[in-house]
Formats: sequence, structure tokens, C-alpha cells
Amino acid sequence: MDQVLVPWENVFVFADVEKATLDNTNFRTVLFTGEHTQLTVMSIEPGGEIGWEAHHDIDQFLRVEQGTGRAEFGATADGVDETHDVED
Repeated sequence: MDQVLVPWENVFVFADVEKATLDNTNFRTVLFTGEHTQLTVMSIEPGGEIGWEAHHDIDQFLRVEQGTGRAEFGATADGVDETHDVED
């Protein structure tokens, strides 16, 4: 996997996130973890789901490479505050 060290300490930029995503055959592959950032690619089967996850003090960016899905967000595990249909 191509990665380039950039001037900021402990930060990596992946040269081809699309290729890393398309080449991934695992449910979840962590490419990088920083203090407040994690880059993870996932392969989710049609009809599959990842379940509830809590990410406190972490920014999240979602990119759908292929297919459609639904992203549900909530401040607590007890409820959904936002629902977004997503697609490639």
C-alpha cells in the first residue's frame, strides 16, 4: 500500500485510498490510527451491517465506493438522531 510521509508528525497520507478500498477483502482493515483520526476500509456484504459503534473525540468521514446503504447517527446508543441514505 502506498503511503507518503507528510511534514506533520505521525501523519500519513495514503496515495490511493480508492485502490486500498477496492483491494480490501476483509470486513474491516485499519490503515492508520492517529490521536483523533482513524482510516479504516470495510467490505460489507449486501444486506450486512456493522452494528452500533461509539467514536468519542474522533472525526468520521464516510465514503461509499460501491452500492447503497444507510448511515444512522445518535448521541447515545439508545436512539437515532440522524439517518442518511448513502450511495456510490
